[in-house]
Amino acid sequence: MSQKVNSASNPVNQTQDLRLTLTDGAGHSRAIRISKLAEIPYPYVRGVTSLVKSAMCTIRIPLAAYHIHCFNVDQVDLTDVTTLSFQFAEKPTGEIEIDSIQITN
Repeated sequence: MSQKVNSASNPVNQTQDLRLTLTDGAGHSRAIRISKLAEIPYPYVRGVTSLVKSAMCTIRIPLAAYHIHCFNVDQVDLTDVTTLSFQFAEKPTGEIEIDSIQITN
């Protein structure tokens, strides 16, 4: 995941943030904020504005995070996940790139 290079939507020199939500077959959902586990950094500028690089970074979210007990928050049945979704409401603007998504145990 990375911020898109030269996107006017990404505030200069600020990280981006979003939430990843898993929903199970019973309709229980849980969202985890990415910034609690990793950073989506601003594209790296190497002193010359034409030499900007958007480096993809791996973000790992432990599935155990979806089982933490919180008052009035559903636990997701990880053996019956039906939907994975992203919520982009943490920052007022932004544009990111996602290469691939993997779920492992």
